[in-house]
Amino acid sequence: MLDAYELQDVLKWVDSFTLSRPSKKLSRDFADAVLLAEILKYEFPKLVELHNYAGCFAIKERMKNWDILNQKVLKKLQINLKREEMEKLAKAESNCIEQLLHNVMNKIKLVKEMQMKELERNESLSNIVTITKQIGDHVEIQQVIPYTNFEELQVKHEELQQEFETQKLHVHDLEEEIKELRNALESKSQIIQDLDARLEESRKKSHLSMSSIRKSLANLF
Repeated sequence: MLDAYELQDVLKWVDSFTLSRPSKKLSRDFADAVLLAEILKYEFPKLVELHNYAGCFAIKERMKNWDILNQKVLKKLQINLKREEMEKLAKAESNCIEQLLHNVMNKIKLVKEMQMKELERNESLSNIVTITKQIGDHVEIQQVIPYTNFEELQVKHEELQQEFETQKLHVHDLEEEIKELRNALESKSQIIQDLDARLEESRKKSHLSMSSIRKSLANLF
């Protein structure tokens, strides 16, 4: 049985929903399970199909509603009603629906907290980048870094890559310039060799001419 504070919390919680009919007396107004189905529909839209629950007064029809709600929804929330509990709810016995509503309210709060933690965890993971390395059939985790840091590293990598390409182009230009200088040097070296050969040939001819002149002069005297 709930104490006064717990009951007050349940009443405030129920009033926070816009239901198909006003709830003046919990045990009577929730006896056919329709209003609880509506609350659960607000909280878990994909879990509840309201067309399965029709307002009714007969205990048999109310039991049918409670059985459907128990099988299709409450068990999935780990709230499993026994048949005698459903009979008490259908008969609108005091303190039964209040306790159930309190359990459902706490379960919904717990589910929401778990969903929020899961969302925060996923958001946290979405900001993490895992760097791995394939070693044979085994994948080894090399580093786990925040996504923002990863973006910075990526930008830095692109800048270094661009700088490398620029330096590579500069080296290529220098190599071409050296090649041209080497070709020019080889060409000049060939010209020098040709000039040396011509000079040597001229010296030989000059020597022969001097010998002939000396010989001719000797014959004269």
